[in-house]
Amino acid sequence: MKILVVKPSSLGDIIHALPTVRILRRAFPQADVAWLINENFAPILDGCPVINRVIPFARHRYTTPHGIAELGHLIAALHRERFDWAIDLQCLLRSSLVTLATGARRRTGLSDGREGSTSFYNELIKVPTPHMHAVDRYLMLPRQLGIQVDRVEFPLAPDPRGPKAGPEKLILVNPGARWPTKRWPAPRFGELLARLAALWPDHRLAIIGSPDERLTAEAIAAAAHAPVEVLAGRTTLPQLVDLMRRAALLISNDSGPMHLAVAVGTPVVAIFGPTNPRQTGPYPGAAHAVLRVSLPCSPCLKAQCKDTPEVSCLTQIEVEQVVAAAERLMRKT
Repeated sequence: MKILVVKPSSLGDIIHALPTVRILRRAFPQADVAWLINENFAPILDGCPVINRVIPFARHRYTTPHGIAELGHLIAALHRERFDWAIDLQCLLRSSLVTLATGARRRTGLSDGREGSTSFYNELIKVPTPHMHAVDRYLMLPRQLGIQVDRVEFPLAPDPRGPKAGPEKLILVNPGARWPTKRWPAPRFGELLARLAALWPDHRLAIIGSPDERLTAEAIAAAAHAPVEVLAGRTTLPQLVDLMRRAALLISNDSGPMHLAVAVGTPVVAIFGPTNPRQTGPYPGAAHAVLRVSLPCSPCLKAQCKDTPEVSCLTQIEVEQVVAAAERLMRKT
């Protein structure tokens, strides 16, 4: 049997889908499992033990006339693969159309899919509540198909240091996030790093992030007045996985790196603003701390704050609260 998993983005969502794909691999050990993924995120699946191959999807190139032709070539190639089962975990119009275009006889998606995507599946997985954690939402697929869900694991590539490698004296800080409303104020990250350097002078402190976040990371490091490495924009996704595995702690906004840390078992202090940690917070079961302020308008799930330009749900979280949460987790681990 040939199975196509359609889950192009984003980093956190791809990580959330890994336990479901692991369960499918266990149920169909002889299947040829391919994963359609945005080429920017494809390296996160390098060495993933539960898939056979990755099919990169160059979304950013498909907006030009030449790119439209390239998209046509991709769809034709998918159709030639003759997949038996196409599983859409993105559940948007574009991904459902790609699922349909494969010609797979079995096309599965989630009942809460958006943009009319549910019209293009011939098998719907009912999602009983909109407030489920994203991991559990995807796991509704094997559960409703009668496939046993034994445990939740995130099967990334094995740790090259070996299965018994433990954390090192490394604390990572991630001040970035895709939405501006998810970003705790940069000056507070500077204050935070100064406090961390005083608390754990024997630990290496490093700021991670994308190339676009490098200037902000450098300003934060300068404001800390302490030895802080700026790794933003300097790591590949596999290198970021390795860093996460080595870290004793990550302090992060709600973002893909936060979910990556959870996947490899690194304790996380997660700073939440307009999003709902019940749905996209650190998956329960490990040593994590979620900091958020309960306001009438939160969680609004908005990328722009209309009522309070200062984003009160974030600015009311103080440096002292983050430090206290970090100390609790460091004592536990």
